[in-house]
Amino acid sequence: MSQDTIYSRLLRWMDARLAKNGNNSRVVFSDKEKGQIVGIGDEWIVFSSTALSLDRTKILYQLTVTCQPEKCVFEVEKIRFNYREGKEKYTAEEWITDKYALNKSQTKLVRGLAKWRRKTVDFVDALCIEVTEALSASTAAQAPVEEKKEEKKQTKALVNSGDCPQNASYSRDSQGHRYNTGYGYGCRRTANQCTGCTKRL
Repeated sequence: MSQDTIYSRLLRWMDARLAKNGNNSRVVFSDKEKGQIVGIGDEWIVFSSTALSLDRTKILYQLTVTCQPEKCVFEVEKIRFNYREGKEKYTAEEWITDKYALNKSQTKLVRGLAKWRRKTVDFVDALCIEVTEALSASTAAQAPVEEKKEEKKQTKALVNSGDCPQNASYSRDSQGHRYNTGYGYGCRRTANQCTGCTKRL
């Protein structure tokens, strides 16, 4: 996949993703020639919710994408938390890193910080999966169901030989897909279709 194609897909994804927040979240910088996209986000992370209480924090962050031919680097940076309607403010570096969030033996999460660490990691993981799906989306997805079924059969027959045209290695499984370890575009086939191009670690 060319750098321009990766850039166009991720710019479109980031515009739409940040617009969902319904606030000042937006793309603040983009340079097609350099393949760079930067956006800022502002949304809620919910720790727990019941009929009587709601425990949540506002998370502010920066998304940075650097596109290159056949790959991209996606980073979630400058994470900050505004808790209890802004009465308590923290940065990820002082709140969820191993130094603060793990016990002395580095084997368990500290009780008070466990929810912050888990929810933040889940949040970033979800963003990475969205990026992967945006890059692996194919125009074939718009084809009629009957045509896609036929294509699936042909694809399976092709990759059984072990030859993957994308030459990608994988290590992350999720919902039937394999994701590139660097969150690059990877192979556009699902795991049950493509067996020859996956590297099981």
